[in-house]
Amino acid sequence: DLLILDEPTSGLDPLGSRQVKDLLLDLGRRGKTILLSSHQLDDVQDVCDRMVILYGGKIRSEGTVDELLEDSGRTVITTPRLDAATVTTIERIIRETAHVEVERVAAPRQRLEDLFLQIVERARNDRASTSGAGAGGPTAAFLRGEENAGIGLIAELETMAQVAKPVAPVAATTPVAPAADAAVLTELVTGKPSAPVGKVESATSPSKTTKAPAPPQDVDRSVIDDLLGGGGNP
Repeated sequence: DLLILDEPTSGLDPLGSRQVKDLLLDLGRRGKTILLSSHQLDDVQDVCDRMVILYGGKIRSEGTVDELLEDSGRTVITTPRLDAATVTTIERIIRETAHVEVERVAAPRQRLEDLFLQIVERARNDRASTSGAGAGGPTAAFLRGEENAGIGLIAELETMAQVAKPVAPVAATTPVAPAADAAVLTELVTGKPSAPVGKVESATSPSKTTKAPAPPQDVDRSVIDDLLGGGGNP
């Protein structure tokens, strides 16, 4: 399997960075191949077996961590802490046998990241209170189950999403008959009573029989005749 990562520890605090690097190391022990791109050189040094240094789009150097970082011009001898007399004796022996001077004698220094993590670990062991977010809590139940259980959960959710919702019934409406205005106008113009108007159905009230009003007994026909061109005197 191949895993490609770009700046996986960017923006993380020291604890988060350490957890990510521990995860990458664990994946490497499982045989996973990880291609890591990062400007955090300490992180690269901690987790990578081989490194490639690019500049200007070209490979400038490549090799294992030891091959690239080894200082071949010096030798380091690491021992438990020695007293001053022993150090003086060792320096004299080196001068007499190798004909070189000891450049520096100093106690080794640990990395700041390692010191910080040690302090945090001691505080956790002492159960010191903190307002920061913690890690390492219990795994969610659905993640602890078998793979088949997870597949079953997904299938159940899909089935629930496909269930059709009941459709609300639509009330039937009765068409409303047109108003009797046209019949009234015809009756006024012609002076003849129109045919009786049928029943008018209402969508909201019981049906009732609507009758056209009777024409007035005395109608002034002169205005109507003038409008119809039937002629009265000009």
